[in-house]
Amino acid sequence: PPRTLRYQRRVRGGYTSLLIESTPPHTLTILRTLSHTMSDKTKTITFDEVSQHNTHNDVWVVYNNRVLDVTSFLSDHPGGEDVIVEYAGKEITQPFEDIGHSDKALEMMNKYQVGIIDKEEMKKKNEARSLKQQQNSEKVEGALKKAKEEESPYQNFILPIIVVIMGVVGYYFYGN
Repeated sequence: PPRTLRYQRRVRGGYTSLLIESTPPHTLTILRTLSHTMSDKTKTITFDEVSQHNTHNDVWVVYNNRVLDVTSFLSDHPGGEDVIVEYAGKEITQPFEDIGHSDKALEMMNKYQVGIIDKEEMKKKNEARSLKQQQNSEKVEGALKKAKEEESPYQNFILPIIVVIMGVVGYYFYGN
């Protein structure tokens, strides 16, 4: 008689599970295959490895720390192949979210996942991103401060004086 088995594996953010209905000799084979497939999806991969997959025939991208091999999806992408190939070997989280993809697009990603980014590397990348944002913020603040310092004290009086002169001229020509 067929047996229903529940296969559950701990993954980041919770568990993933599948219900399998199978007859005994095939059950073990299914579970071995499933275990192998799921462990491949959680294989740790570095950004350096991802960056090597950056050609039209080999496209890997990183979305929310998940490494995706989207080579076989290129021809099916509604926005065209070039949109994805442009980000081959790179992080796509921000551009992907900026476009506003559907829930179905997010679900499809599971099919293409080949691993996850190394936690230490992700931490370093996030720290570098924060440092860059802080530096950019400091540059903007510095530029604003410099512009304010270079501002002439007479600039605050020029606009009102021009308005008064225009009013007088207007009254003189149109008021009489």
